[in-house]
Amino acid sequence: MNNYLTVISGSDIDTIYDVESFPKAGDACLAREVDTKAGGCILNVGTIASYFGAPVKVLDYLKENDPGTDLLLSSIRASGMDCSHIRFGKDVVNGRCLIMRNGDEKCIFVIPPEHPVYEKEDPEIREVLANSGYIYSIAHTLIDAFGEDLSLLYQAREKGAKLALDGSSQYNDPREAEITEHADLLFINTQSYQRLSERYGRPAAEHLLEKGAAIICVTDGAKGSVCYTKDGARRMDAVKLEKVIDSTGAGDTFAAVFLSSLMKGDSVAAAHERATYAGARACLFTGAIDPSFNEEELQRFILQHSK
Repeated sequence: MNNYLTVISGSDIDTIYDVESFPKAGDACLAREVDTKAGGCILNVGTIASYFGAPVKVLDYLKENDPGTDLLLSSIRASGMDCSHIRFGKDVVNGRCLIMRNGDEKCIFVIPPEHPVYEKEDPEIREVLANSGYIYSIAHTLIDAFGEDLSLLYQAREKGAKLALDGSSQYNDPREAEITEHADLLFINTQSYQRLSERYGRPAAEHLLEKGAAIICVTDGAKGSVCYTKDGARRMDAVKLEKVIDSTGAGDTFAAVFLSSLMKGDSVAAAHERATYAGARACLFTGAIDPSFNEEELQRFILQHSK
């Protein structure tokens, strides 16, 4: 089995706005555009993992002959990821992500893509999945990618690939909770964790560990994170920062460094610690991705903040 990471990505264009406030229903406020860049939480994870030395392949379906697609492909190639397995279609609608910021807080509106599902018998897609070390995605993106039949994904797990999921969701669609039961690893924030626990009728970590999950990481911003395994719960306090510039992408950075650490053979405890520092480091710059972030920069940050 190859030790590469496959990201099944609903890649999108992130447009960042600074807003006066977060208005209530029926209210209005000013929103000023700050930046537009390639994004999507899954693509962010692949990009950062690639910066940390992980070989990454991207599966996606993008609109052909489109400026947004050109921006996405340019970003994927620049980060060193393999985009040769991406499919294109003229009737595809690329996704968008509207990130509204007010001070240290943000609100994100995800406009999902529209595209055909992957063909079950596509030999190239089957091979990429079957030979993955890890597969990373989010439940609703897997539904977009494969429709109701996720057999290709589950067959890859039977061959040894580990399924890692971003657990961020409202969980209004019961299929998302059902898919999450197949995860080997889950990265999820506190709010989504509470909703998932309500879906299961008990703590989600307890439920998923019984279903066969190996690692469930629950992040809670400035309160730190907790990592659940069959051996118990391991807590990490958040790294203290003098100032948070932008928390966008902190969770993606956490997941990416955690996964890349496991792929290098690190223990769960070591991966958790490195991911915690990496997530904090992501709060020191604007946007989800810092192209200068790599192993050397992480080690420097750890030395500065572990004293």
